[in-house]
Amino acid sequence: GRVMVELSPGVTRVDADDGKLAAAWVLAIETPYYAITDDTGHFRIDELGAGTYEVTFWQAPVASAGPGGVLTYGAPLVAHRTVKIDAGKTAKLVVPLSGR
Repeated sequence: GRVMVELSPGVTRVDADDGKLAAAWVLAIETPYYAITDDTGHFRIDELGAGTYEVTFWQAPVASAGPGGVLTYGAPLVAHRTVKIDAGKTAKLVVPLSGR
């Protein structure tokens, strides 16, 4: 089935009633700029104008099966960085996220 839910900016976790299916994570953001990493953790955001940007990196929590097959989750991994983009230049950020 399909369910429509009004979201506030941030992360919303969607769970099954019995906790035996993995949760879905919905990210509601207030910007047109976002990226999803590739299999190696790299990403690009093209066509940004020169300026200073606040960047947030978010990685979903790791699930582990508890008694009766009910899944429990650790904390998500979150990192915030500031990046300055100079006109005509490429900026590079290296942000290690551990926990896997």
